[in-house]
Amino acid sequence: MLLMSGPVLAEESSDPQAGQSQRTTEVMTVSLQEAKRLWDLGAVFIDVRGDDEWNLGRIKNARHVDFRRNFTKLKTLEGVNAETPLVFYCSMPECKIGPYATAVSMEWGFENAFYFPRGYFAWMMQDYPIDMSPAVSTFAGDVIQIRKAAPNQ
Repeated sequence: MLLMSGPVLAEESSDPQAGQSQRTTEVMTVSLQEAKRLWDLGAVFIDVRGDDEWNLGRIKNARHVDFRRNFTKLKTLEGVNAETPLVFYCSMPECKIGPYATAVSMEWGFENAFYFPRGYFAWMMQDYPIDMSPAVSTFAGDVIQIRKAAPNQ
């Protein structure tokens, strides 16, 4: 089931001076609103951040596939196949892992892979659905306790 379409190009070019060919993959990005629409339609969101960031919070129902540690896990995720719409994300646009993960997934044959560059923090700031860890978490070795603010009296 294809939820969105757009240009996804893979082309080979060669550098005659270097004697090497290079493969270029164009990744389709989605805006915050497009990402939310895909989420509403049931696309699988893939969080490629590390464990510390994942443990602090994530887009609701996202699947965790730490790019640096175990990205090949994507190939065996339950309920995910080559046609499944996938939306890859990190924390924010400066992250370089998200677009790379999207391109790799396309090279592996995932046909409906999208990259959401604004990432988790933009999603959270829009007050879209998220999952947060229990009240006490650790991040980079520090303990973080999350409490609701007391109502004004």
